[in-house]
Amino acid sequence: GLRGGWNMYQYPLNPIQVIDPMGLDAIENMTSGGLIYAVSGVPGLIAANSITNSAYQFGYDMDAIVGGAHNGAADAMRHCYLMCRMTKTFGSTIADVIGKNHEAAGDRQGQPAKERIMDLKNNTVGIACGDFSAKCSDACIEKYNTGQLFGLDGIKADNPIKAKQGSSDASNY
Repeated sequence: GLRGGWNMYQYPLNPIQVIDPMGLDAIENMTSGGLIYAVSGVPGLIAANSITNSAYQFGYDMDAIVGGAHNGAADAMRHCYLMCRMTKTFGSTIADVIGKNHEAAGDRQGQPAKERIMDLKNNTVGIACGDFSAKCSDACIEKYNTGQLFGLDGIKADNPIKAKQGSSDASNY
C-alpha cells in the first residue's frame, strides 16, 4: 500500500512496475504495457523495464555532465535515448505510441503543455536515432552536441560531450 509493506493487489515482481508502481495511472499501464505484451509477451515487458531503467540512469549520468535533469539537456537526452532503445526493440510505431501515451499520462497529472511539446520533440529525435543509428547513447549525445535536442529554455552545447567523460562512461549504454 501507500504506507509501505506488501501491496496485496499488485504482483510483487511486476516487470513494468517502474512505469507506475502504485497503480495510480491504470490508463498508461493498460495502453503501453498491454501493447508491449500483445506484441512481445512477458519478455517484451521485461525488456521495456530494462530499457526504462537504463534511460533513467543515462539521464542521471548526463545530468552530472551537462545538467538539466528537468526540462533541460539531460532530460532531452533521456527522452532521446529511451525512444531510440524502444524503437530498436519494438519498432518505431510502437515506440511512438509509448512516448505519446506517456506524455498523455503527464497531461492527466497537470503537466504544462510546453513540457509535453518539448518531450514529444525529443521523442521524435530518439525514434529517428533508433531507425538510423547503431548505438543510442552515441546518437543522442551527437544530437545534443549538434543542437538538435530541445529544452524549455533552449539547449546550448557549449561543452560537447565525449563518449567517455568524467566518472560517467556514456559508452556503457
